[in-house]
Amino acid sequence: MVTIGVVFYRFVELRLLFNTFTVVVPSMAVVTAAVFVRLNRGMPSLDWKAIAPAKRPRLTTAILEITREYAGLAALNAVILLVIFGLSVTGQETLLAVFSSKQQAMLSGLLGGLLAAAAYRMAYVVWRDVDIVSLQKTLIDEAAEAETAQADLKVAEEKANKMTAAGLRAVPRLVPRGLDEPETTAK
Repeated sequence: MVTIGVVFYRFVELRLLFNTFTVVVPSMAVVTAAVFVRLNRGMPSLDWKAIAPAKRPRLTTAILEITREYAGLAALNAVILLVIFGLSVTGQETLLAVFSSKQQAMLSGLLGGLLAAAAYRMAYVVWRDVDIVSLQKTLIDEAAEAETAQADLKVAEEKANKMTAAGLRAVPRLVPRGLDEPETTAK
């Protein structure tokens, strides 16, 4: 982020940035809208009772942290849009006439650094969101496996109870013999 800011400071003239505002503003608005959509989602709708109580805090804490990160990204995008708005309202001619070349370079570096920070934060929160989805998958799979194991155990117990109620007993196993040997029972 700082590196990009320095690159903008050294190599990107402020007057050239004015030409990019028509592209940057809609892009930032779309990203901000996507962040608001994600913030509106809140906690996922899971059967929380199916998830082991010891593992729930890990998931809910991760979701709360990513929500804070999304809010931070929305704030950063708002700052960038306000800087661009301020520059646009002031006007290119006024800024070039009033500010020295060093001040213009500083403004260019500031805007470049902010845009780099926003791009970095967007990539980071997407990665964190994917990480949370992976955690949700793990917890859901574990809950499903536990549920299946419980259902299988219940079926096995019912079958054992039915066999006991029917009076079934173990049948003696016969020991394999040769053709001319008598049959014997296993001990």
